[in-house]
Amino acid sequence: MRDVARLAGVSKTTVSRVLNGSDLVTEDTRTQVEDAIQRAGYVVSYQARSLATGRSDAVALLVTEPFQDMWADPTFASILGGIYSALSPTPMTPLLLQASTAAEQTKVRSLLEQGVVDGIIHLTPYVDSVLLELLSTMRTPTVLCGGLPGEPYAGQFSTVYADDEIGSRLAATCLAERGREHPVALLGPRENPANVDRLAGYRTVLGDLLPDARVRFGEWDERSGREAATQVLATGMPVDALLCASDRIAVGALEALETAGLNVPVEISVIGFDDHPLAARSTPPLTTVAQPMVSEGEVAVGLLKELLAGGAPRTEVLPMELRRRASA
Repeated sequence: MRDVARLAGVSKTTVSRVLNGSDLVTEDTRTQVEDAIQRAGYVVSYQARSLATGRSDAVALLVTEPFQDMWADPTFASILGGIYSALSPTPMTPLLLQASTAAEQTKVRSLLEQGVVDGIIHLTPYVDSVLLELLSTMRTPTVLCGGLPGEPYAGQFSTVYADDEIGSRLAATCLAERGREHPVALLGPRENPANVDRLAGYRTVLGDLLPDARVRFGEWDERSGREAATQVLATGMPVDALLCASDRIAVGALEALETAGLNVPVEISVIGFDDHPLAARSTPPLTTVAQPMVSEGEVAVGLLKELLAGGAPRTEVLPMELRRRASA
């Protein structure tokens, strides 16, 4: 750095500011220093900088959802997109850590205990029964994407999520306004807290119109939606609306309804959840509850920055919106 400073005609402190992306230098000075770095062939020693600053500039993006589910569900891509976008202008580098199996959890645990990351953003805390306990005992700043039932770790982590119950009320209210009286809810895995909240929201509006006999649990994908809708129609019960806990479930349900010769939305309404790009491409275009997933990733980075700066853990709840299209 002394060599670079001498070549550029600036102080060593200015070189350090340029290397760390500080706003306290002018563009002319930044260009001058970067040119000197090229001429000197200077390369930052991250090990040395880590020893000097106590920072690695690495952020762990922790996922405990099964590997195949993570890459099949566009929700994760959207949240990750927001995280990467928010980290891009900073010195911090994201490290994606998969920890769905016992072997993966052991490796991730060892890595985190070595203190090789400055912070953690946990994308799937709601399916984590192992690492959350470790994270609660560590001093590494951690942000959770998604709420936890009963908030067993209240005050220990910052949290960002969209309120599933509020979102599902928007969907159910849309059906009530249409005068639908025979709804069925097609949900994801029974144990997932998002499903618990979404069902609660549906029932807040629809009440006795949605008893257990009119609720089906499954997976989040198209196959599950198609099979569940087919089974519901086969029972012969009257059905004039399907409340689907994901857009993928809804797209599968639309396929089953088309096969059955039912007109959407004249005979039966269908509402999804998430507002993934596939919702606008479906036939007919899907009315759905829009989650601010990219914003969730961006807010998670903002919360992590606060923690790294010494701030206290806090929670941000993001708004949801009903996107009306042609299926309801």
